[in-house]
Amino acid sequence: MHGVGDVRFFDRVAPLYDRVMPAADGSVLAAGLDRAERPIDRLLDVGGGSGRA
Repeated sequence: MHGVGDVRFFDRVAPLYDRVMPAADGSVLAAGLDRAERPIDRLLDVGGGSGRA
């Protein structure tokens, strides 16, 4: 259909996706990070998804 995996498909729809996907809410992200019990030196997003935050 689109080739092996989803990379080719996502590359084709990425421009549309960027136009309609709202930006991440920085205040919500900051509130979550404020709950950390230790200082945060690095952050790794391993959940996949849109990569908006």
